[in-house]
Amino acid sequence: MAQRLVRKICVKCRVKSDPTELDILRWGCPPISPSTTGRMSGVQRTGYKGRTGIYEILTFTQPIRDLIASNATENEIRQAAISRGW
Repeated sequence: MAQRLVRKICVKCRVKSDPTELDILRWGCPPISPSTTGRMSGVQRTGYKGRTGIYEILTFTQPIRDLIASNATENEIRQAAISRGW
């Protein structure tokens, strides 16, 4: 499991914004709902307030376990995970 904390756009400063094609490509999928996308207007200092966690979980299948046990590189493990739908 990996965790990354990201800044949340301030609810008072947020301006609704539809994602661009580039945004969708960068995220790897469209947003869950239109209300989840927005951009900051910068009204108050930074335009951000608080943080939220983004989590990534790698399920240990037998092929993944075998790669880790054989000291495979990070790239080899990543490619195996992606090929299995990660």
